[in-house]
Amino acid sequence: ALSVAGVGLFLLPATAAAGTSATATAATVMTPQVRNGLIALGLAATGQFALGVTTLLQYVPFSLAAAHQLGSVVVFSSGIYLSHALRYAAKSGAASRIAATTAASASASASSSASNAAVATAAAATRGISTYSSA
Repeated sequence: ALSVAGVGLFLLPATAAAGTSATATAATVMTPQVRNGLIALGLAATGQFALGVTTLLQYVPFSLAAAHQLGSVVVFSSGIYLSHALRYAAKSGAASRIAATTAASASASASSSASNAAVATAAAATRGISTYSSA
């Protein structure tokens, strides 16, 4: 799950709206601190997974079990660093640019939904089916 989230933040294809490229939007979110946090969290989680599997395959020796517990502290610390980096990336204006992009795509989908509802109502009227509007 962490790897998928990291890839999603690196690529960011869904947040690009008309007139805004995905690369420009990704650059606003992907500060150096966020990039370092994603890399650190990904490496820590991968290492923790490998250490956990190795610990179980070796029938839980004390040294590996203790190292696995220490690894959980590293994963937790990396997660805190990443959330801190994302918080300040959002305050630097990236959140407002993403919100504007999301609002533009939402208004485009809302107008599309309204036209779809009008077409459905017209089609139902031609078949003699009564419809009502929830708006």
